[in-house]
Amino acid sequence: MLAIAVCAVVLTLAVPFQQYIAQRGQVSALAAQERAERARVAALEQAQARWTDPAYVRQQARVRLHFVKPGETAYVIVAPTPQPQVAAAPAPKAAPRAGAWYSQLWSTVTTAGEEPTKPSVKPKPATPKPITPPAKR
Repeated sequence: MLAIAVCAVVLTLAVPFQQYIAQRGQVSALAAQERAERARVAALEQAQARWTDPAYVRQQARVRLHFVKPGETAYVIVAPTPQPQVAAAPAPKAAPRAGAWYSQLWSTVTTAGEEPTKPSVKPKPATPKPITPPAKR
């Protein structure tokens, strides 16, 4: 009778104890998330404080917007646009041949001197560009 009572108490307490352990894990995860958000807020407040300084605003206008002071000459170097890389077509896989190995070997001996067949794809002719005379001044 005592063993049944102990088992009933253990089974009754098992589910709340499992929920307690799961909630402790959630609390620690939320605490870590709160610390990360507090650090993010502090960084944003520092950035906001920097923008109140007129020297920082002038520096950012020169860097980001290419502003220049009166009398200065601005030079902007434009990098050439990269050409897209053409991917090489994968080599076609040979179809598996049926038959014994010696018949496959003999077929390579008999076809060794023949001309390989090429697909009949005509190349596209290049379109000529019109020549425009230079403008008269």
